[in-house]
Amino acid sequence: MTTRRDFCRGAAALGAASVSGAALCDVPESRCSWKPGHFQIHMIFTGTCESLFLIFPDSTTLLLDCGDADPVNFQSKKFGPGAIAIPPEGERRAGDSGERVARYVESVSPNGRDVDWMMLSHFHGDHSAGFALAAERLRFARAIDRGWPDYDNPLPCPRDRAWMGGSLFRMRELYARLKERDGLSVEKFRVGARDQLRMVRDGAAHEGFRVFNLCGCGKIAMPDGSIHDVYGEEHASHDVCLYDENAMSLGCVFRYGKFSFFTAGDFTASDRRKGRWCGESESIERTLARACGPVDVAKANHHAGWSCPQELVAALRPRWWLAPVWWKLHCDKDTMNRLSSREAYEGPRTILPGMLPGGRRERDAAEPYLADVPPEVDTPTHIVVDVPPGGETYHVACLDASDDRMRVKAVWRAESAERPREP
Repeated sequence: MTTRRDFCRGAAALGAASVSGAALCDVPESRCSWKPGHFQIHMIFTGTCESLFLIFPDSTTLLLDCGDADPVNFQSKKFGPGAIAIPPEGERRAGDSGERVARYVESVSPNGRDVDWMMLSHFHGDHSAGFALAAERLRFARAIDRGWPDYDNPLPCPRDRAWMGGSLFRMRELYARLKERDGLSVEKFRVGARDQLRMVRDGAAHEGFRVFNLCGCGKIAMPDGSIHDVYGEEHASHDVCLYDENAMSLGCVFRYGKFSFFTAGDFTASDRRKGRWCGESESIERTLARACGPVDVAKANHHAGWSCPQELVAALRPRWWLAPVWWKLHCDKDTMNRLSSREAYEGPRTILPGMLPGGRRERDAAEPYLADVPPEVDTPTHIVVDVPPGGETYHVACLDASDDRMRVKAVWRAESAERPREP
């Protein structure tokens, strides 16, 4: 059986079909084991959370989100049971996502259990609740937090310990514990910064890698250098921050040579809900579209659920869409069709959820988006993007996430696109 460690032997023997516009790899250079000088993106599938692990060219590492949700009972009164059926277990329940993420990190990281950066995109449990358990195995040196230390941006956070399900208070307690145990340093995310998330091990040896802090706390760094406060006109009507936490998500663009990657947590106010909890003055994702340029790989906002208006899809126009999922209603057909729409932008693209929710391929058989979703993601899948120096080409791999062997399902080779500008 081909495992992650066999990646370097090539993937031609796997027999997977090529996706449109990308070549199935049959060269020995295709791999998922990190090599010095490479930039890697790992979208970790647990079935109960969102988590990305990134390895910078100098081996600096970042764990971006580590949640733990309860898909079995999440909004079950409104939508019915929400868990994705995951073979062979059938279901995964909340409580151990952090431990599964930590095991994955230890298996792929060049630094073992030592992680240079941890960052939480926003205070929702499916992005935050697994960090404490992960920290029992991993050691973190630095943290970036959207509100540290006063949590008054864009307005003071409520003092109720139960606010946002207690995520904010649990994270503050975790920071305090890790500061004492590991000497963790914590800093506030700076929208518009180009030097905050950086290589800390041997950055001088690897040119062309940079991270741009695109958005956070309802603010967006615009192309003219200004910082636009989306809900600024509404702040006077609030004493505390009551905006939907999704709209406070942190977002970045990672660039390595010609290659670029966009991620912004759940940066959406969601069309499902209206009113002050989401902000009334403007559509935050449509405003974000005015700040974004095209990228090669993009993580779809909000698990590709009730998000990604056509304006944002057209602005990003990636070759590959990634979508972390843990709930059966994620990757709803309307959002997925927008990601797939050739009216938004022309050319091939591939949409890679961590797992296409069960029954969706049959239920949505007539929907256009399915032509862009390969069969490899019908079962639990980790996604790995590997970018060599220069970023002119890169590889995208699907790994079996049903167990820790991480069998390689398919690997594709792609070329980075020319871009008119960077933010």
